[in-house]
Amino acid sequence: MAYDGFLCYADSDIRYAQRVVDVLQNEPYNLRICINSEELLDGDTSSSGSSVSAELIIQRCKKILVVITPEFEKSSQHEFIAKVANALKDDKNQRILIMLFRECDLPVSVRHITVCDLTKATVEWAWHRISAGLKNNARSPDDTTSQLKNIYLGHSLSKKESHETVTGSSSGGTEGGTQAEAKDISNKNPEVQYDAFVSYSPEDQSFVSEMVEKMKQEPWNLQLFVPGKDVADISSDYIAHRCRKIILVLTPSFLENPECLYHIKLAIDLAMDRNRIIPVLLESCSIPNTIKHFAMMDCTRLELIDWFWQRLGQTIKQPLY
Repeated sequence: MAYDGFLCYADSDIRYAQRVVDVLQNEPYNLRICINSEELLDGDTSSSGSSVSAELIIQRCKKILVVITPEFEKSSQHEFIAKVANALKDDKNQRILIMLFRECDLPVSVRHITVCDLTKATVEWAWHRISAGLKNNARSPDDTTSQLKNIYLGHSLSKKESHETVTGSSSGGTEGGTQAEAKDISNKNPEVQYDAFVSYSPEDQSFVSEMVEKMKQEPWNLQLFVPGKDVADISSDYIAHRCRKIILVLTPSFLENPECLYHIKLAIDLAMDRNRIIPVLLESCSIPNTIKHFAMMDCTRLELIDWFWQRLGQTIKQPLY
């Protein structure tokens, strides 16, 4: 099979789709994920135009990954997945993997399928489960999957459209001044001086100092901006234009600090469809609803601290999209 997984998602959830690709195609998983259905058509004569049948997907991908958010059920992809799930209801290969990125009621069509919950602080374990599910080899297509032949993916991006959507290079306008400013932040913008801005409560200074030292070392070589240490008074414009990403070090004291709460609002305003926000859970606390749908970096388990530093470095280095 050409791919370990085929990714199905609502067009408005491209940021989550890119997150899946960024995590699963890199260390430690090194899986092949198909995000562009046209890649499956190469050399195929049974599909016409840009239509891709579910049978073709199953033939060339081990599993189908589905990004679930409140928007998914309203999308054209939902009808496709509903038909596939119904056709495979008696299949024992568990060919569909459900990934919950934002809290919502699961569509009735997929409620019988096990869910990997990526909304919780234990998100790293969810990625392990997804990887394990993709690595479980499915049997060759049989009579059960032959009925997928007449189920077609309703909407597939062309290669050019897919690239523009993922990289954020579309020329369409944005709403609001802050979002327009954020669009100018690119991975090679000469104005950018820091890899990330760190928002934290003063009580967590020792952890932040350790983070700065860890990230500046090999293999990361990253420079983090720490308010109060690098510059005493920092403006939102400075954060927006000089720092590629924003790290939020979450603790109970962080959520009681007015300046930290302002940084959450600023981060949301700047995020758009880019992966600029990196929430770090240092102590168990009530996660604000506005950032619950972002992938959480869990630092509450000391036995996994080396894994945490590795994932943090990889996440900071990931390009904006």
